[in-house]
Amino acid sequence: MINNLSVGDWVHHDFYEVDMRVKTIYGDTERIIAESNDGYEVTCHIDHFSPIPLTPEILEANGWEKVSEVVYKWRNEKHRVFVWLNGFSHYIDVEEMDKEFVAKSSRIEVSQFYVHQLQHALRLAEVDKEIVMPK
Repeated sequence: MINNLSVGDWVHHDFYEVDMRVKTIYGDTERIIAESNDGYEVTCHIDHFSPIPLTPEILEANGWEKVSEVVYKWRNEKHRVFVWLNGFSHYIDVEEMDKEFVAKSSRIEVSQFYVHQLQHALRLAEVDKEIVMPK
């Protein structure tokens, strides 16, 4: 089961076998409205969805470049974001840069890394980066 979802998060609909983006969350009934890339919309109990594991293919489709066997990097003018996808622990490091050096850095470590967790980490660090699912 998924918990801590936000509007905009990517999840997998288990019955229809399709990745969908959360549009609306009804907290009192644990129901969500989600929409697929092709515009198909469903309203279901949260138990019909599962998290999407973060993979190298998803990272690369979203502009991350592979810098080693397990490390991927993405950057814009203000941030550098590193994702480690190794066997037992996964990390995301977000560095906020000024013109001279890294001003702030934060790290999140999890045992399994899902797409919606990456989305949450980026939002928390105020990184303006939309995640899309490859087709």
